[in-house]
Amino acid sequence: MIGDNELAIFDEGDAIMHSDPDKFRDFISKCLCVCFTATPDDQDPRGVDIQVLKAMTFPTFYNVIDVLERIVKFDFDLELTAISVTEKDAEVKKLSQTGPVVVHCTPTLYDELKELDLELIEADENVNHQILRTLGVKVNDKFRVAVALTTASMRDPDYRSSVDGILISLLIAKSFVNKREAI
Repeated sequence: MIGDNELAIFDEGDAIMHSDPDKFRDFISKCLCVCFTATPDDQDPRGVDIQVLKAMTFPTFYNVIDVLERIVKFDFDLELTAISVTEKDAEVKKLSQTGPVVVHCTPTLYDELKELDLELIEADENVNHQILRTLGVKVNDKFRVAVALTTASMRDPDYRSSVDGILISLLIAKSFVNKREAI
C-alpha cells in the first residue's frame, strides 16, 4: 500500500479514476500522484470525462513530453535512494500476492526472482504475446510476474488487466540509457 507522502504513478490513469472517482480521490489524498494516459478526456470538452476531471480539480496537460523534458530535469538515479536486490525481490513477491506484476529489471534481479516461488514469464522478443495480454489470470493459483530485461516487450502487457478489479503493478528496477529506450 502507498504510504503518506509517497509517489503513486498510474499508467492509463483515466481508466482507474473514472471507474470510481470518489474512491480514487480518497486514495490519492494521502499520497503524491501522477497519472499518464493518451486520452484523459477523449478530447471532448462536453464529455463526461472532462467534467469528472474538472470536478476533481485535476490539472490536465496535453502533448507535454517534449516541453517537460526541457523544463524538468529529474534523474531518478541521483534523486532517489536505490534499494538492494533483496529488497526489490521482496517487493515483487509482496506485490504478486495481490495481482500480476511487470518488472523492468536487470539480469541480477531476475536471477534472484528465479529463486522465489513465483509464476515468472520472461518478456522478451520470443514471448507469447497472448500471455502478456492476460496477466490478470492466475496460473497455479498465483499471479504472474512478467520480467522485461530488454525493451523488446515493454509495450505489450495490457496494464488494464484482463480481470475486473485486478490491477497490475509496474516495478521499474533498472535504469534506462536514454528516453527512447524508456518509451
